[in-house]
Amino acid sequence: MQKRKETIHEKPRFNLAEDKAFVLLSELEINKFPICPFSIAERLGCIDILKYTELQSEEMPDPFSFDARNRKIDEYNKTVSLQSQRPRIDAEVRMVRGGNRYIIVYDDRKDNEQRIRWTIAHELGHIVLGHLVEFECTALNRNGLTKEKYGVLEVEAHWFASELLAPTPVLRMFNFEQLVSKNVSLICDISKDAGNKRYRELKRKKDYNEQWGYKTNNEERKIHRNFFEHMLSGEYLFSVYNSACRFDDTAIASELFSECRVCHTCQNFITDGKDSFCGICGTETKPPHLFSPYPKSLEDYMRDCETPEDILKYRDTKSRGKNYYYIKSEGNNKPHFCPICKNHEIEDASKYCLVCGAISQNLCLQEGKSLETAHRYCPACGGETSFKKIYEALPGRFFTEIDLPHEYDDHIEYPYWTFAVVTAAFWGKESNINLYNAMENSIGFYNRDEMLILVENDSCKAIVKENEDYIKTALTDYCLCSKPFRNIEVIVHEVPRN
Repeated sequence: MQKRKETIHEKPRFNLAEDKAFVLLSELEINKFPICPFSIAERLGCIDILKYTELQSEEMPDPFSFDARNRKIDEYNKTVSLQSQRPRIDAEVRMVRGGNRYIIVYDDRKDNEQRIRWTIAHELGHIVLGHLVEFECTALNRNGLTKEKYGVLEVEAHWFASELLAPTPVLRMFNFEQLVSKNVSLICDISKDAGNKRYRELKRKKDYNEQWGYKTNNEERKIHRNFFEHMLSGEYLFSVYNSACRFDDTAIASELFSECRVCHTCQNFITDGKDSFCGICGTETKPPHLFSPYPKSLEDYMRDCETPEDILKYRDTKSRGKNYYYIKSEGNNKPHFCPICKNHEIEDASKYCLVCGAISQNLCLQEGKSLETAHRYCPACGGETSFKKIYEALPGRFFTEIDLPHEYDDHIEYPYWTFAVVTAAFWGKESNINLYNAMENSIGFYNRDEMLILVENDSCKAIVKENEDYIKTALTDYCLCSKPFRNIEVIVHEVPRN
């Protein structure tokens, strides 16, 4: 039996709480927002989460004495200053006697999903940090702790919860031009107060490498790798949009929908509150203060309902959102390379590719102003853009449901391929735009010691084979493969056209 420590540390162990959260995210290979503490508890296998109302009965009207203890807290808080007030009890974790199991009971009468998620993550922190087993005083009588000792454990659990639900390696992964507390709240689906605190914590951190955006230990690299596709592809917008939808018909809905709306015609995410038209299909969209996630109002929907049961399905009509492929740009509305011929020597002053003559700047054909490369239609007037025909001419994207040649039946799709492509092309000693061009629309498959790369044409194949060492280094050093790949095989796979 592990010998318990006699005393609690005088100061919170911030580094320990952070490391424990990162190890958990890494080992469970969590790779998208919002991060669900209920799912984490289930996967750990030794934690049962129960609702307060599930335990209520005539024999036990106040499980864990939540209400009685909160009444005492409320009375105490009336006698002290705001800074000295104690938080009310929303949940509690206890260790099951005679076994290595835990029970978390939370007050489900709170109608605040974000608060509940944070509370569960906080209680997970107490478990993962060993607060119930590591110290004699907490194992025997947690309620008997002094205010100072209790505060140390609470701060550690808080820090753990903040890094679990809003991990620094992910939020600092990209240089968001306007990373404000509201964005943190929406991306991570945490409360406004929690988002404000997390934002201030991120601003205070100064020990992060400028290139990587995180400390270079393996756990944080794994988190970066795991979330890379989620962030780069814009999949995180599902979390942003769903977080905003939770506050539909409230006073703050307009503010939140200015960050993310959805086109009801093509489901495209609209992330600029000033856009009047969808950049993908050109449909006029309502401004944030008039936007609803439902294509029809409840009144209009009810007119079309044939049975009372149909009315109950109204919530199912919410627009879900969809990500569309877009041509990557340098931030000045100029693509990294010509999307038609892959030439990357594009002059800033030129509107056309010097090799194939394709237009290299996305312009509104009605007003002539420069637009982001993703737009097929002008978000201000709804007119076509110069890149609309470019997108129509591009081949389709690879899909994962690819029938590999019979000799590669033992290969499976590599889960971090986008990350591997970017690291191989840009995170070495020198950027290699030719390699990125060749691999941008590729897919990687692997078995125990061989990597198979599917590319668009023979030219791409030659470039990939020429840079085989760069790719091996990216897979081993950055993607953290357990062992180096012995061989890289490259084959041309015909890409279907749109």
